[in-house]
Amino acid sequence: MLPRTVDAASETIPIYVTFVTHNEQPDSGRYPDFEHDEDAFWEYREGLVAYADMLYDEGVAYNWQSAWNFLLAATKYDKGTSSTNGKNIVRYLQEDLGFLVNVHGHPSTYNEADVVYLIDALGAAPSGIMGGFVAAPASESELENYRETIQGNVYSYSWTPTALWGAASPGHRYDDEVMASGVWRPVDNNTFLDHTDASSLPVIGGFSSDWDGLDVLLAKQAAGTLEAGVIHTVSIMVDQDEMLTSSERDAIRTKIAALQDEEAAG
Repeated sequence: MLPRTVDAASETIPIYVTFVTHNEQPDSGRYPDFEHDEDAFWEYREGLVAYADMLYDEGVAYNWQSAWNFLLAATKYDKGTSSTNGKNIVRYLQEDLGFLVNVHGHPSTYNEADVVYLIDALGAAPSGIMGGFVAAPASESELENYRETIQGNVYSYSWTPTALWGAASPGHRYDDEVMASGVWRPVDNNTFLDHTDASSLPVIGGFSSDWDGLDVLLAKQAAGTLEAGVIHTVSIMVDQDEMLTSSERDAIRTKIAALQDEEAAG
C-alpha cells in the first residue's frame, strides 16, 4: 500500500502519532448503561477529564470518539463542572483543550448520523471523521456506505463523513488485512489498500492499536528505512475504561515521557 504522497518536510522523516479513545454502547457488555447509571457516567467522565488534561499537558494529539450512550448521558446530566470550566465534557475537550471529537458507533437504534447529532446538540462541532469501521472481510466492508450521506434513525439529521479512521473487522479477527500506516483513498471494498485519486473519501491508517506499532516505525526511522515523501501514521488506543485510575494514567504519561528525545528529533 502506498500512502498519500507529501513533500518530505525535513531530513528526519516524521511519524504522526495520535492518541484515540472509544467508549461503547451498553449492549457490548463492556460498558455501563451511562444514560441510566448516573454514578457510572460521572466516574467515567472524571477519568476522561484527568486523562485528557494529562495529554494536553504533554502536548499530545488526541481524538475522542464516542458512541451514543455516553453522549445521551452527557445531555441528561452534564451541565458543566469546575473541572471543565463550567462546560460539558464534549465542549471542554474541543473548546478548551483543542482536541478532536468524533463519531464512533456500531449502527443500531442510533446510527452514525444520530451520534453526530448528539455531539452537535452538546455544543461541539463534530469533525467529519468516522471513528472506526469495518473494512475486512471485503464482503462485510462498510467503506461504500460512507461515500454517501447518512440519514439519522432517531433524529432528523444527516451527515456525510469526510474521512475514515480505524479500519478493522468484526471481533477484530482480520485486522491485519487492513491495518496500515499512511493516508490514502481506497479503490473499493475488495482493493481497500490500493489508492486512487478518483475517490473523495480518504482513510487515515492507525497501523496498530498499541505501542508496538509505534516501536516498529521508530525502529525503521532509526535505521533510515522509512520511505521519504509519504505520511507515516500510527495510533495509540486507550479506551475509556482504561483511564479511570491515576495509576493507569501515570503509566501512560511515563510512556509518553520516554519518547521526549524522539519528539525533539522530529
